[in-house]
Amino acid sequence: MKGSGSGTPTGSVTFNDTSTSPATVLGSGPLNGSGVATLATTGLTTPGSHSITATYSGDTNYLTSTTSSPTPVTVNPATFTFAASPAGDTITAGANATYTLTVTPSGSYNSQISFSCAFSPSSSATCGVSPAINPPVASTTTTTLTISGAQAAAAIMRAANTGPQRMPSPYAFWMPMGVAGLFLLGSEKRSKAQSLKLLLLIGALLLVAVTMFGCGSGGSSGSTPPTQQPQTYQVTITASAPALGNSAAVSTTQTVSLTVNP
Repeated sequence: MKGSGSGTPTGSVTFNDTSTSPATVLGSGPLNGSGVATLATTGLTTPGSHSITATYSGDTNYLTSTTSSPTPVTVNPATFTFAASPAGDTITAGANATYTLTVTPSGSYNSQISFSCAFSPSSSATCGVSPAINPPVASTTTTTLTISGAQAAAAIMRAANTGPQRMPSPYAFWMPMGVAGLFLLGSEKRSKAQSLKLLLLIGALLLVAVTMFGCGSGGSSGSTPPTQQPQTYQVTITASAPALGNSAAVSTTQTVSLTVNP
C-alpha cells in the first residue's frame, strides 16, 4: 500500500463482516502513531462464526490497500448467571421466606427468564418472583423470590416412663404365708386339714392384693402430648429461558436452605 511518500501512514481502516451477503460494514478506526487501527463494535449480533476483513483508505503518502485476508471471529450467544441470597433462612410456620435473586447477563439477554422451586423433602409450599425480569436484560438486575406455605415437621407422639416396672417380689407372698402358717399349725383347736385350707386361702388373697397394688418401688408409663419439631428444607431454585435470537437457552440452579419452626 505504500506510495511515493515515507513515514507512518495516516488515515483509517474499514472493517467488514464478510460472513453475510452482502458484506456488513462494521465501522472504521483511525490509524494511531504506530500505524495500527482498532475498532470496538456491537455489530456482531448473530451467534456463530464470522469472517472479518480490513481495507486501508490511504493518505497523501500511501495508496489505498486491497482487502485483507479474512480473520475468523466466533460470537457466543448471550447468556446469564444468577445468585440467591441469603444462603439460608429461618421462619415460623405460617410466615413467608424471602430471598434476593441477582441476574447478571453476558451481553444483552433478550429471552424471558422464569423461576421455579423444588423442595427436599417434598413440600406443598409455593414460590413466586416479583418483579418479573423482562427482556432485554442488559445489566445486573435483582428481584425477590418469596416462599409461602412451608410447614414444620409433623407432630410426633413421644412415650414417657416415670420409672421402671417391676413384678411383685415373691417374698411379698411367702413371708406372710410363713407367718400365718406358724400360727395356724400351732393351733390345737383346728385340724391340720382345716389349717392347710385356711393357709391356702390367705395365700391366694395375699397374691391378689400384691398383684393389684404392687410391692416395692415401681413406676407408671404413659405418653406426652404430640409435639412438633423444626423442619429444614433444601430449596433448589431454577432459572430458565428458551433460545431466542442471539440469546442462548439457559437452565441454571442455585440451592438455599429454609428452616421452619413450629
